[in-house]
Amino acid sequence: MALNNDPWGLALHSKAIRSTFPQGQGSPRMGAPSRLTEAEVRDNRKSETTMYAPGDYLKVEFKDQQSGESEWMWVIVDRDDPERRVVFGSLDSESLVMTDLRLGQELAVSYDNIRDHRTPASFKPT
Repeated sequence: MALNNDPWGLALHSKAIRSTFPQGQGSPRMGAPSRLTEAEVRDNRKSETTMYAPGDYLKVEFKDQQSGESEWMWVIVDRDDPERRVVFGSLDSESLVMTDLRLGQELAVSYDNIRDHRTPASFKPT
């Protein structure tokens, strides 16, 4: 039977939850509450979500919509936007098929067009 000021009976449920997980212990799934600083939270969020670091090399497929021809070229990462699934960088290859692309040109590249990823330490052009 619900109390007059609690028509959905939530007070009973919250009391049961509090007795199951005593204050300060958190739930078994969540673990104990953490005490990270705002800077630590920001750093952790960035390191967990960023896929590509500045200076990384990406082999990207560029496709000509009219002819259907495609060409794979290297792009050097400037920054990554994982939320939008886009990488910003500069072209590090000379195009043979795409005459409107130039060495050093700044680009925004969709994650869907990335075919290979290499760090600067492991990069050996193919």
